[in-house]
Amino acid sequence: MDFALPKEREDFRAEVAQFCMDHLGGPLDRPHDWSWEKNLEFSHALNDRGWTGMWWPNEFGGQDLPYWYQLILVEELAFWQAPRDPLYIGWERVAWSILILGTREQKLRYLPAIKNVEQVWCQCFTEPDAGSDLASLRTSAKRDGDVYVVTGSKIYISWAHRATHALAAVRTNAEGSKHEGISLLIIDMNLPGVNVVPLPDITATVGHEPHFNEVFFDEVRVPVANLLGTENNGWKDLQTTLSAERAGVAVSRLGYCRRAIAALEGCWESIPENLRNSPSTVQSLANMRTQLEIIRLLAYRVAWEQENGMLDSVQSSLAKLFGGEFQQNLYEAIYALWPEAMQVIAGGDGAILDGFFPDHLMESIHATIGGGTSEIIRTVIARRGLGLPA
Repeated sequence: MDFALPKEREDFRAEVAQFCMDHLGGPLDRPHDWSWEKNLEFSHALNDRGWTGMWWPNEFGGQDLPYWYQLILVEELAFWQAPRDPLYIGWERVAWSILILGTREQKLRYLPAIKNVEQVWCQCFTEPDAGSDLASLRTSAKRDGDVYVVTGSKIYISWAHRATHALAAVRTNAEGSKHEGISLLIIDMNLPGVNVVPLPDITATVGHEPHFNEVFFDEVRVPVANLLGTENNGWKDLQTTLSAERAGVAVSRLGYCRRAIAALEGCWESIPENLRNSPSTVQSLANMRTQLEIIRLLAYRVAWEQENGMLDSVQSSLAKLFGGEFQQNLYEAIYALWPEAMQVIAGGDGAILDGFFPDHLMESIHATIGGGTSEIIRTVIARRGLGLPA
């Protein structure tokens, strides 16, 4: 593969950067300070520019552009800390599942609505006793004529309190191994029996709107037509879609890490001179830059493979694993280099860069959990990439 992007794609990157500058005035330090209304406004501006769903087929509201354009957009939006919460799950994640598994009717019904910010989505996968071990999920969906009756609960569901729709993993058959009998359902969050309870997390301490929730399904009647993929084949379907979406996760980490290093370099002169000029500091910064380049190459390799029709779960897992762990290690390295920058959160007296570094350190905790913990990702690499026994 060619590690340099063609000129037209770098031109697109520059266009996105100018768009963000025009709308945001510069990279945001704390994007979640933006109200939900501001998030909606920015998301609609992206759609008005024609940048949502660019790589989807024309028939479903896209432009048939190479997937690279989506990834460049996602990377730059992450670097600029752009507020895009209404689009995030649907546009960057659920759309993959619908495109790969959905019927033509489902694609026509949901993809244009996601693109036009008419629907906000969440993914209801994790349960109190089935997080990394998703195959142990217990939420049941029992067939009753032309509906499934869904009963159970989910936890740590991002943006469920704002969502109009959910993609949920449910158990449609309790017999056989735990990996069998799982199905994917599209659930209207306004159906009777759906209850959402906000679940504040550590980022709420710095003024963010909590985005985690518990979701309870109490005999929710979901049309059978909302089955995504094949009944009882949900485990295999999930592996396919998770592999596909991890390129987007990887480039997001790339953008976030680029922003952190840029923020550090932007206030370089504020670091005490004895720390700034020490050999260990120079080595630490060089290591950050080197690992950033590794993330870029891993993420771009996955993008290249997907553009050429390959969905390699091992390569996408490598990119996701390295990106998430580096995002955490990066802030730990900054703390070791400049402890004062990590000691006061946003709004506190003496907060450096308005608490950018401790704020993002707290947010980075989920980088090695969401989308598959590092332990699970290592297992995927070991079994599928190295052929090691289960």
